[in-house]
This record gives sequence, C-alpha cells and structure tokens, in this order.
Amino acid sequence: MYKVNNQPLWVLISEADISRQNCAARLSYKPGTNQYKVTYPPAKKNWNGGAVSSLPWKSQWHVMMVGGLSDLVESTLITDLSELAAFTDTKWIEPGSAAWVYWANNHGSKDYKKVVEYIDLAVKMKWPYVLIDWEWDVMSNGGTVKDAVNYARSKGIKALLWYNSGTDWLDPTPVDRLLTREKREKEFSWLNEISVSGIKVDFFGGDQ
Repeated sequence: MYKVNNQPLWVLISEADISRQNCAARLSYKPGTNQYKVTYPPAKKNWNGGAVSSLPWKSQWHVMMVGGLSDLVESTLITDLSELAAFTDTKWIEPGSAAWVYWANNHGSKDYKKVVEYIDLAVKMKWPYVLIDWEWDVMSNGGTVKDAVNYARSKGIKALLWYNSGTDWLDPTPVDRLLTREKREKEFSWLNEISVSGIKVDFFGGDQ
C-alpha cells in the first residue's frame, strides 16, 4: 500500500482467494524501467529433475485498489473475491483492538514492566487484548510471560502471543515450537493452561 506522490490517492496491491491450490506471487522490478510484473517461484524438481506436479492448481486473484485512504480501508473487495469460510461456527471468534508493544518498542516484550504498561494502556483504552510480541520467552525485569498473562487477566485483558513459524532464514524467538503436530499440541496445551487467548504466527516462507 502506498500514497501516489502528493496526491490524495492511495494504491493497495494484494491477493485474494488464496488457498492450498496456489503459491505466493511477488512483484518483480525490471531494472532501468518503471515496470513491475507478477512473478512466481520456479517449479520444484523431483529426484530425476522433472517438475513436481501440484495439480489441481488454481490462480489466486491479483488485486489492485485505487482511491482515497478511506476507500481502501473500508473496502470489502478482498473478501468479496474470496471463497466463504468452510466452517459455520464462529462463536469462538472474538475480534477486537489490542495494545501492541512492538510498534514503538521493538524489543519491548522482553521487558515485563514495559508489557505491564501496555496492559494498563489496554485497560485505559477499553481494548480487549494485549499482543505480546517476539522474545516473550526471555522476558525479565520483574516477571515472566506467565506473570504478564496473569496480570492481564487480573485487569480483564486477554493476552495474545507472537510465534516464529519456524523459518530457517530468521531466528527471532520463540522458534521451532509449531513445526510439527506434536509440538503444536504440546504448545497449545500449555497456552490453554496459562489462559492465553490467541496467537500471532509470523515469518511464513510462502513462496518457497
């Protein structure tokens, strides 16, 4: 998403209707021109050098929206182009605003007292959530992540925790806790035990 020069005009380039039947695409810039094009990763090869079949394959929508900032923010084009969710029970989905320490304090989630400040901010703003971002697994300065979650609960705030999806190209912690079903079951059981309400999973290698 970007603003066009000094005009009150914004552009959002995105994708819609993403599924297991397609791969991520990216905009590639051709040096010496002002042109970009949609490109896909090279096909994977099998043991004898042939392309690996990934059929059935279906392209996602490549979407460009142009308009005022409010036009883009309020647009439902992405969901309009996407298939409806397969599940019908949505009672467990509880959307809401969150206090987020990372935006202003990159390493803030390592600091228990800083996290407490953001929990108190959520209380003041009447936001239902606090998002505790990367490095919460090494939290110190007065408490651990469990202490932070308990403090949030005492204030009526629900905690969300950040996770590294398990990439081998970036290593912010916690990492390698969601790579297998066994690890996920163990981690989710622990999250449920300490009353964490949700997670944010980051760093997907989507075009590999």
